[in-house]
Amino acid sequence: MDQTQSSICYSELMNSSESSLFRNEFEKNVKGFNRLPQHILLKIFSHLNEKDLHTVQQVCQRWKQGALNPSLWKNLKIQKLRTTGSVNMALQKIWMFGQLEKVYIKDVIEASALLRQVYRCLPNLQYLIIRYCNNLSAQTVRAVLRKCKQLKMLDLKGTTFKDSSIFDELPRLNYLKILNLSDNGNLTTKDMVDISLNCRNLEEFYVSSIRYDSSREQLTDEDCSFIVSNMSNNLKGFFIDGATLTDQCFQIKNNALNAVAECCPKLKKLIIKSCKNITDISCLQKCDSLAILNIAFCLKLSIDNFLPIQASIHIIFVDNGENLKKLEASLKEMPSNIKIRICHSQFRKSFEDYRIV
Repeated sequence: MDQTQSSICYSELMNSSESSLFRNEFEKNVKGFNRLPQHILLKIFSHLNEKDLHTVQQVCQRWKQGALNPSLWKNLKIQKLRTTGSVNMALQKIWMFGQLEKVYIKDVIEASALLRQVYRCLPNLQYLIIRYCNNLSAQTVRAVLRKCKQLKMLDLKGTTFKDSSIFDELPRLNYLKILNLSDNGNLTTKDMVDISLNCRNLEEFYVSSIRYDSSREQLTDEDCSFIVSNMSNNLKGFFIDGATLTDQCFQIKNNALNAVAECCPKLKKLIIKSCKNITDISCLQKCDSLAILNIAFCLKLSIDNFLPIQASIHIIFVDNGENLKKLEASLKEMPSNIKIRICHSQFRKSFEDYRIV
């Protein structure tokens, strides 16, 4: 061994010894959480949510190292990124946290780059939420659906595609339970029918806008009945918001609701907000598991035949009108644990809890 190599080895040994001595001395002096073994620290951090994990990284280098352990990260929320630098940081996190189960992307530039990273790094992803992301190519989304075959939830609220071919990939997702296509202006009745035929395992289906086609009436009673009956085996949540739908493209009446009651024995959540042609909901008494019901702004609806409210319902949403008065009078006579929430707007998610005096 020559003198140069000898001096390098000696220097490394001294540095290692000094580092070891310093570390031992440090461990003798530190107190509290800093003395916990790393596996105990990770156990504590496993009870923190994403926001808290970001916070504890600021405490010290050791906590930062622990908080960035990939095993702690199951959820990642990415929203309102406006610079390339911030997008690059998000890309790095997706790469680092290979055990993510849920990714939430909202209002982000370069969302396609994030999704490409998702399908490269997260083949076992279970929950994907992409909301209000513009300039997102259907080709990229199709690639995600082909790679992430374990998806249980796909939420595309406010993310619109002119190319409806992404719906052709949905039947490949054997575990898909929740599909949210709200605020998608290019969704057609045909798309909804195709989804109902091909995605028989859906448990929750959300729609709030469809494309108007002057050649025919859109989303009639018959259409809705057909869609519901095809998803009936497992359907637990059904959401149709009529606030953003015109009379020309939205003709759901009582027959569609009868189909829901007859075909969906497992139904737990029903939202028919602003469905102005529905007049009677007494058929819902057949839904023994129904827990959440939203009938706000159903202008022609009278709940007389639905009172008293069945015991399975825990939360009911209504607007500040005649149905609220009737509901209040009924609950005064027969007190129950039902929570009433008053909706203030047809177009925004705005409500408050109502207390019966």
